Amino acid sequence: MGRSLNYFSVGDVIDLYHLIRIKGLKVLFSLSITQKKGLVSKWDLFDRSVTDFWIIPVVQKHWNYLCTGNADLEYETYVSEKYLNGRSRLEMLSVGCGNSDHERAFSKSGCFSSITGIDVSEKQLALAKQEAESHGCSNIVYEIGDFETEVFEPLAFDVVLFHSSLHHFKNTNKIILEKVMPILKHGGLLIIHEYTGPNRLQWTDEQLAEINTLLKKIPSNKKTWYSSRKTKKKVYSPGILRMRLADPTEAPDSESILDVLNQNFETLEEKKLGGNIIHPLLKGIAHHFCDNSPQTLSLLNSLLTADEAFVSGRKSDFTFGVYKKR
Repeated sequence: MGRSLNYFSVGDVIDLYHLIRIKGLKVLFSLSITQKKGLVSKWDLFDRSVTDFWIIPVVQKHWNYLCTGNADLEYETYVSEKYLNGRSRLEMLSVGCGNSDHERAFSKSGCFSSITGIDVSEKQLALAKQEAESHGCSNIVYEIGDFETEVFEPLAFDVVLFHSSLHHFKNTNKIILEKVMPILKHGGLLIIHEYTGPNRLQWTDEQLAEINTLLKKIPSNKKTWYSSRKTKKKVYSPGILRMRLADPTEAPDSESILDVLNQNFETLEEKKLGGNIIHPLLKGIAHHFCDNSPQTLSLLNSLLTADEAFVSGRKSDFTFGVYKKR
């Protein structure tokens, strides 16, 4: 598949305009050339309720089905029942836990005496603590820190979880071999729900062609940006320069994730979640697809069908996987 690398694109200007409309000029001050500052700034400003496809209920159900075979069964329950059934007093580490939705789900399984969530964002962890308390999840503890530099006891964890966090590290092989392997117990599980697509979101030419063909078929009332009345007319790959400045941690080594895991673990299961089409296509307009009207459901089903057809025979941009330490 061909791919044209862009150091700067028209899409950069469009995205910056809409980001400023949503967040205000303060977003300009969040730009950083250092990895840690860039990541903290991004997640302190992060609002997952407005622009990305994974907030759409139909997509969440679709992903449940792809992960577990049941649209109403979330992967946390599926993993707990399939791989941890009957076990208790386990220790889990969740890397980049954010506001901790997934950790709370695992907490309720009864398998874990302790779940440690680590994240660089103090604001996200403050929200996580409030939610954990309100849900009675007393077995979750949170640490503000950078996983790359944090020190944990050897063989301390039975399970390590990366949900949308592993793709933020610049050297996957080093993270897995030098950070994960030493702290994961023998026979322990590594679980991912991850972006595994092109580095720096550099979509292939074939991918962009399919996305923009589908974009033209979406009704105009479903294509206005969240932040304005302007219509989304075309999808571009983000410029590499923009990616490095705005968030130097966004997918620097995402393409190598699956190879590294398959080489170093026993792969128990690995499932394609797609997203190759709907991720870029619905970025910034996802809010139009959160209702249950017949028009919306019909349109979403057609887009998800197109996404699955495109991914068939290709590498998936998002992956759910369970791996066992040998």
